[in-house]
Amino acid sequence: LSVKNLLVCVATHSSFSSMLSRTLGAVSSSLPSRATTHSSCRIFSSCPSSSSSSLFLSRYASTTPAKPLSSVLTVPTYSPPSDTPSTDINSSSSDTNPELIRKYGPIVPQSFAVVHVGGKQYKVSKGDVITTEKLPVEVGDNIILDKVLLVGSKEFTAIGTPILTAAKVSATIEEQTRMQKAIIFKRKRRKNTQRTQGHRQYVTVMRITDIFMNYA
Repeated sequence: LSVKNLLVCVATHSSFSSMLSRTLGAVSSSLPSRATTHSSCRIFSSCPSSSSSSLFLSRYASTTPAKPLSSVLTVPTYSPPSDTPSTDINSSSSDTNPELIRKYGPIVPQSFAVVHVGGKQYKVSKGDVITTEKLPVEVGDNIILDKVLLVGSKEFTAIGTPILTAAKVSATIEEQTRMQKAIIFKRKRRKNTQRTQGHRQYVTVMRITDIFMNYA
């Protein structure tokens, strides 16, 4: 019995039962006994209450109770060691120079700022690393970015016009390097002229340490 014939029989309900009876009858005739037990099903060769011989396939559900999912799957839980130091970047660091606090005001917790450096604007928070145009400073120097355009936190938002003179941002110079090489290729068609040139821009990498705001 092919799949095509089976589909045709399903479409025509009148001939489906007879063809299924003949097919399963041929299967049952090759079995050694009238009833054959399988691991998951039992086949009966006939049914006395039916006018024509037919086969019925009855599946038995397993009587073994299912194991709970928690006993099969074990999800590991991670608990950090108790001696791990706190990594809250918005908390005031103990190594902040008190002179900066006295000069520029208290540190704004959980805040961000928009600073103007090298002709560009950067949105920064404590701990951020930004790459700016080359500045005449040395690696390891602590600098103050005084061109602050905006300071925001959960409690307030201060906007400058255009500079917010009461806010300062401190940063530490981490690297003086150059960017990845950019290829400049120029070609003039029908002139047999072309030129290839490379360029690597000098940049300064700095890390934001604190954001100060004088509320007075």
